[in-house]
Amino acid sequence: MAQAASKTMHAPEIAPFWSRIPSFFSYPLHPGPLLACLLVAGCAYLITLIDEPWVAAAAGLVTLILVLRYVFRIMEQTSRGFLTPSEHLPIHSPERANLPYKLFAVLLIWGAVTGLLAFALFGQQPPFLPVRLLPVFQFVVNALVAFCLPAIVMNLSMSNSFVQTVSPLSWIGIQASIGRPYYALCTFLFLLNSSGPIILQTVVRMFQGGGHGWLVPAAGFVGTWFAIVMFNMMGYCLYQYHHMLGHTIASQRGAGPAQHPADRSAEEIAERITAGDLPGALRIARDVQRTLRDDLPSQERYFKLLQFDDKPLDTLAHARRLIGLALRKGRGDKALEVYQRARTIDARFALESAADCRDLAIAARKARQFTMALEVLRDVEPLDAMGNLIPEALLLSARILSDDLKEDEAARDLLHTLIERFPNEPVTSAAREYLKIVDTMTGIAMRPGQTD
Repeated sequence: MAQAASKTMHAPEIAPFWSRIPSFFSYPLHPGPLLACLLVAGCAYLITLIDEPWVAAAAGLVTLILVLRYVFRIMEQTSRGFLTPSEHLPIHSPERANLPYKLFAVLLIWGAVTGLLAFALFGQQPPFLPVRLLPVFQFVVNALVAFCLPAIVMNLSMSNSFVQTVSPLSWIGIQASIGRPYYALCTFLFLLNSSGPIILQTVVRMFQGGGHGWLVPAAGFVGTWFAIVMFNMMGYCLYQYHHMLGHTIASQRGAGPAQHPADRSAEEIAERITAGDLPGALRIARDVQRTLRDDLPSQERYFKLLQFDDKPLDTLAHARRLIGLALRKGRGDKALEVYQRARTIDARFALESAADCRDLAIAARKARQFTMALEVLRDVEPLDAMGNLIPEALLLSARILSDDLKEDEAARDLLHTLIERFPNEPVTSAAREYLKIVDTMTGIAMRPGQTD
């Protein structure tokens, strides 16, 4: 209890969502959301021109999935504190593209459960309950859907997990964490959901003589507008109560200058680790590294936490991505550190990119870890299907053998192999020149032992 109170005390001063209702309604007026509404209206019009019903239905389903991906994107960015489209991070997480399918699956499962329950209560002969109570059952189900659906959507956006979202405990957790304001959120969302059809009917009555070809596009425009408003509102609710929900935000509005997302996440992860909440720290780190894919500290922090989660396959897969990122940023020392750590987890660990192998070998040579450099270079040929990097890897291996390890004979063998296999490659001319140098140095080294 004290810990929760402490989090509340240190939470940033964020305006409550009910004070920002006008901002939610005006959010679709920004150029990006407004263009999305117009595009959906255009797609809806094109769908009306399709004669085949199943093709039209498929096109409508694809449009719906794209709209859901877009509004989930708005929700995710808003929940992190980016309250206008101009502030949104340009990075998209591929894992979140599946959120519409996961939402459909959750709703389908619970729809099937509800159907089975209705059949068990009213479908038997004789029915378990009087049939006259069926409207009451339907009303209760609809009320529960209206009450639980916001929590389902918010949990799915936070966790990106179908297994977690399908569990009612996750919904209850969100409802309990937000408290009474959750009822206000449900009320606003219910009113918004009900307002769309009413507005559309009003527009239809105003333009009854203008034909019906514009009705479907208008419905698409209005539906997308209200979906953006509702998901923006739910995202802001996650932002407002992030300290209660264990959700990572990227800026601290109302609490001084905005912080870099990685800086804020580092603080929250440290707080979770100090409190003994390793799963919570790992969840935050996973969420941040998906968003900040090019932020080396965030990726490294996630790698370190993965090592405590007893999932070696996930740890090694992330190690490969982290090594590639470190090499691209010129941090060969960090790439070597991660590589060595991965080899302690699995001695058979290897990279999956020939270019990364070459760059890591260069970093290892610079760090005077010559044996490691040669080991990494051996992996270039199996990974380089086109053979573009093999000559370069052979020449680098020969240089390490001759210049650093003084194994001239082994270097000469590699150089001869390179010249024979790749006679016309640009690297081969450099290999020929280097072979002359090795032969010269070998001859000089042999002279003191020779006799006339």
